[in-house]
Amino acid sequence: MLAPGQSTVPQPLLLSISSPFAKEGIFYEMHAKHGDSESPMLCWQALSKLMNPTLPQAVIDLVFADDPHAAAAEYGGEFRTDVASYVDRDAVLSCVEIGRTQRGCISGQRYFAFLRPVRRLTRQPHRSDCSP
Repeated sequence: MLAPGQSTVPQPLLLSISSPFAKEGIFYEMHAKHGDSESPMLCWQALSKLMNPTLPQAVIDLVFADDPHAAAAEYGGEFRTDVASYVDRDAVLSCVEIGRTQRGCISGQRYFAFLRPVRRLTRQPHRSDCSP
């Protein structure tokens, strides 16, 4: 997928390099779509040690000992499984019927829905002076 600004560039190349994080977001979506298929988009997943053989194994071992999940993402090239949304993406996708935009009601069945808006609270640093 090219960025809009690349559409007029002859033989454009868009390169995105990242350590995997959660199974969500643009990086995961591109990997899921193009990682295991014969796609014109190159997408690869590899161990850091394979990509950079000079990386000291002792560094990798220390990170794995301290935080195995973070190390598996950073050095193992794996998407994290310990940082998921409230409902796992794969669980939701298993309930989706591709192409269906609505379902009819079943007679005699009661339906309920709710929405809980989320507010983001931010902490402001304490200011001891009264200046604006």
